[in-house]
Amino acid sequence: KAGYGREASEPVDVLYYCGEGVRGLVQKRIKAWRDVHWEGRPVPHFKLLKRFPDFTNDDQMDELDEEIKAERRWPKLLVLDTYARVMARAGQNENDQGEVTGFVVTMEDFKERWGCTVVAVHHSGKDISQGARGASALLAAADFSYEITADWSAKAIRLRNEDMKEGEAFEPLHWEAIPHNDSLVLRGITGSAYNALTRTEDECSDS
Repeated sequence: KAGYGREASEPVDVLYYCGEGVRGLVQKRIKAWRDVHWEGRPVPHFKLLKRFPDFTNDDQMDELDEEIKAERRWPKLLVLDTYARVMARAGQNENDQGEVTGFVVTMEDFKERWGCTVVAVHHSGKDISQGARGASALLAAADFSYEITADWSAKAIRLRNEDMKEGEAFEPLHWEAIPHNDSLVLRGITGSAYNALTRTEDECSDS
């Protein structure tokens, strides 16, 4: 869909691995998104992966390639939600530099085979100021990294470009989470609208 002043290009195939909360994603979040943005129709270019192969096993990765080909898809985006779950399924440790590097190499190979972008969703540690948890090899190898923060009391979300190896970094993007049935859908808003939503009562009384 078009947004933030940019026109949408031709539809492209997206693969989304949901390793956590898949029932809620299918029954609530995807349905809500379809209701609001797609008039309730199925989204033809979106494929949900309920399992992801052990990335250290070449045969399993080959099976994923064959599954994609059999469905006549050509993915331009692979989302791994979450990176920690992908590592765990492969028996790998996200704190081990060597094992994380193995993940990076495998995803680079997948990216080159399909000409797609791979997005690994990862959590910060308990101290958010310390950034993403685990081995530094992940972020060191990333072409870009974004930080997403949510103020759930205000139902406001911000995406900030932390690092961009090629190209220009962009200004933060913002959304408001709008209730829809048993879920939420995101609506793009301006930075000033985001600031207004997240202002505390004390800040409002002082202004």
